[in-house]
Amino acid sequence: IRLLQAYGRAAVRYREEKGMKGVFISHSTENRELTKQVIELLQLGMGIGRDRIFCTSLNGDLCTGEDFITTIKTKMQECEMVLALITPEYLQSKFCMMELGAAWVQESYLCPFLGSGVTYKDLEDTPLKSFQIRKLEDKKDLYAVYDEMATKQFMMKLDSMQFQGKVDEFLQK
Repeated sequence: IRLLQAYGRAAVRYREEKGMKGVFISHSTENRELTKQVIELLQLGMGIGRDRIFCTSLNGDLCTGEDFITTIKTKMQECEMVLALITPEYLQSKFCMMELGAAWVQESYLCPFLGSGVTYKDLEDTPLKSFQIRKLEDKKDLYAVYDEMATKQFMMKLDSMQFQGKVDEFLQK
């Protein structure tokens, strides 16, 4: 337990020293289960703390009585990474398209992932057509984003076997 506590304190110090900020998850509310699986991969596979992930599908990220549009705008501005989960439902949502446009203009690290049911051809009439896009169901793409996030200092590079195990679990769901 002491070792875990020491690791946790070291990780917090590392994030503070490196100025690590949060990850904004742009997703369709129709894809809550997929979103939860991605967040689990971020937390358990990449070591990104819950306090650094903003996602409207997580309890506690939007408070009762709060103007959720203002909160989303503020959180998106605070986060240095926007991870967009592009699904058929995402592409149909005007709100998701608005978040995507805001992420593009803001010049955050925009990391779009294609979910099942979406092909590159589906993106031809969107701003995403010119972006390098990864597939959620492709192990090599998940590893590439892991390396990019470590290089861009969104996380400490963890034991690759830990990440590999979580990727395998994620792809089986």
